[in-house]
Amino acid sequence: MFPPLCHRVRIAIKDKGCSGCRKSVVAYHILNLKKISSFGEYAFLPTFGPTFVHFYGSGSTRECNCIGKCVATLPAHRGRVLLALKTEIDDPEAPSTPFVEVEPCIPVIERSFWETEEYLLVGIVFDVSMIDRGKYSGKKISFEISLGNAGNKMLSYSQCVESSGDGLLERVTAEKSPDFESTTVPTTTATMDRKYDYLPYAEKKPCMYVKSWWPNLEWRIFNRNGLASIARFLRKKLGSMEKLMIVQQSITYKYYNDMINELCHRCKRYLKMLDGCKLDEIGGTTKLDKHRFNVCHMAVEDILQAIKINGTLPNNNYVRIAMIHAHKYLRSLEDIMEDPQDALPDVYIWMITGSKRVAYTKLPAFLLTYQENEEFRGKYSGERISLFFKDPLDDTRAMDRSACSAEIFIWLGTTKHVNACWSMIPPGYEVDHDAELDAFPSTLEFTKSATFQLRAHIFQGRFDPGMDSSGLSDPLIRVIFNGHTLATRVIRETLAPLWDQTLIFKPIIVYGVREHIKMYPPKVIMEAFDEDLCGSLEFNGRCIATPVVKLNTETYSPPEFPPQLKWFLFHNQKGENGAALAAFELIETGEDDIADVPINESTDSRIYNLPDDIRPVMSSHRLEVIFWGVRALKKVHYITANNPIISVECNGHLVKSEIMKNCKSFSNFEESHMMIDIDLPEQDIYYPSLTIKAYDLRSFGCLTYLGVTIIPTIYGFIGQLVSEDEYFEKIIDNDESHLPLSNDFDPDPPETERLISYKQMTSKQGTSRFAAFVGGMKNIFKWKRKKHSKDDIVYGTDEDESYDWWSKYYASVQEERNTEMGQTAKYLYDKKPIATFKV
Repeated sequence: MFPPLCHRVRIAIKDKGCSGCRKSVVAYHILNLKKISSFGEYAFLPTFGPTFVHFYGSGSTRECNCIGKCVATLPAHRGRVLLALKTEIDDPEAPSTPFVEVEPCIPVIERSFWETEEYLLVGIVFDVSMIDRGKYSGKKISFEISLGNAGNKMLSYSQCVESSGDGLLERVTAEKSPDFESTTVPTTTATMDRKYDYLPYAEKKPCMYVKSWWPNLEWRIFNRNGLASIARFLRKKLGSMEKLMIVQQSITYKYYNDMINELCHRCKRYLKMLDGCKLDEIGGTTKLDKHRFNVCHMAVEDILQAIKINGTLPNNNYVRIAMIHAHKYLRSLEDIMEDPQDALPDVYIWMITGSKRVAYTKLPAFLLTYQENEEFRGKYSGERISLFFKDPLDDTRAMDRSACSAEIFIWLGTTKHVNACWSMIPPGYEVDHDAELDAFPSTLEFTKSATFQLRAHIFQGRFDPGMDSSGLSDPLIRVIFNGHTLATRVIRETLAPLWDQTLIFKPIIVYGVREHIKMYPPKVIMEAFDEDLCGSLEFNGRCIATPVVKLNTETYSPPEFPPQLKWFLFHNQKGENGAALAAFELIETGEDDIADVPINESTDSRIYNLPDDIRPVMSSHRLEVIFWGVRALKKVHYITANNPIISVECNGHLVKSEIMKNCKSFSNFEESHMMIDIDLPEQDIYYPSLTIKAYDLRSFGCLTYLGVTIIPTIYGFIGQLVSEDEYFEKIIDNDESHLPLSNDFDPDPPETERLISYKQMTSKQGTSRFAAFVGGMKNIFKWKRKKHSKDDIVYGTDEDESYDWWSKYYASVQEERNTEMGQTAKYLYDKKPIATFKV
């Protein structure tokens, strides 16, 4: 019966009266059967509702061929449907029918299911920049915010009033004017550098707010936000711990123990919240809500039980296994986090030029919902967030090409918490609070401001292979801040560029209280591009950074200053695509004696290098490379690669191998040892990546690109110089080997075995080694020499791939060493290690 072969149920609303197309899909919603059922220890059949399902337009040309002619296809809230789903197992002997039976039902009164609550949505636009000059230069632009259909002036009705006595929601028609303002005043664009446009709001920040009535189903939102808060904490800590593991920090296990202890505290507080919820007394709860209550409770309890059994780490020996367990905890939280039953519709913010809607952005309501307890509050509730607007008719360049970027303060909650909204708005403005608290002015005029200068320190970067024929790219970084744009120079043909450049911006006025600006500074947008041969820029990715703020009353001294360089990951439509090592500082300037003097702005002819106190401290290293050989080269452009050449790039330095004469006859390099002196940072977090590229030399001296591999950090190859005796003792006389875990390692033990703690695993390690030693001695004493049979494998040719290259190299070194010392090595079974070349 279950699980079924199909896991999705698609519910679509079609409009047959649309001009230009017979059956236009206005909106659709997809139910995932995995989210509304369970087949594990706590099993139940698919169930849903009764609850409202919100429908949204797709804006896709695949759904309607009259896109742009009718408003039915715009990606907006199209309505809601009260839906209930119940699954029953039929008698297998009963005949099945392929038809759908439709039965009438009695009218539904909403008040019998839940009580409605008045919600307030507030949006304050602080900054709008990165406006596409080719489309919107010189035009007047306004914005509109809506919660579902409330606030959307494109629709003739809106859910903006309380339900009437009979339980049916009244509609506010176009003739009735609502007591809120969901749009801003149109403003003409301006530019400072002719790269992007911006909206000159200055001290008057436009304000939008919407009131609407919706069913009070906040329990679903708070439950989801509580799980999301735990998952965000664990994801962030795991990211930091992976960095510690890469550089093999000795305190990694302590970091893991602190992370697990905090995870336990958060899970216990979440369970306490669940135990305090009485679903039977809360209106609007469904069977699925009760099932999800039990599923979430059991999942979090299982995590606590697993942590209790595993315990803490005594050392770094089992950090990798502990990391696998922690990732399993994260997957468990992510699986139960999503709630298939929505409580509130999504929030839409539209960019409007004239009467045409040209771009939009959408945010789920649970990310914005306010709650007094911060652990169950939305991630972006009451914060200034950077949003990128996209064209509703363009599905392919959702993030690569944005119509504009806006920094908007957004707050969503019930009207009884309106005081919290006013307290979370950045201070520094004047407003008449004698009026109603739930009424907001059209603009908030800020009376306090300060002058700041942004300094962006861009040191180096690392990127994935480009789309060029050489596999390399010509990267540059563009930094955008409050309508100003500056860019670094272009580094040609590299995947690990070293810019070492500081971008100095013009002094700008930031509105608000200085102390609040230091705590919540405006965001900096950083974009990465690849310059083509014709000069056009290909988008690589984008990220958002937060600068470190220095007020004129502070000294430029540790621990805040100078700022530390950090790796910022670039994201595009396909995912992560490279990173940049950079730091940003926002310094208050002025004409006072205690204020910092502004520095001249960066230009193409005026380039600043990183200050000495910010640039990483460098030390001299010698990079030695042994170009051994190539194996399994594939054809490129239907031609076999016969003359390969390998290059190794690190921190802007390049080491090339010799050109192999013919890899078919002999696939090893004759002159394999190369070395070069390079400067590397002393701190391991700043270590550059290692890029290894392969080319093929063809006719007329042309180099054809074969492939590239990138090692994220060179840390694993850095070592201290040792003597010759110590070297051979480490690589030959030491029998212990520590191998990394395989990709298919399963941390889950079989059902016949029980979990043990990490400390018990450590205590058993000595016993297991002793048992292995005793077993090996028994095998030696029982060993009898046998003749090779036909089925025995004889090792003796270079074609044998059972030995890796380094084993052959060490065998060659040991053979030559034994010859010089007049010793004859004895090998078990008379199998001599394969020596690949004469030393």
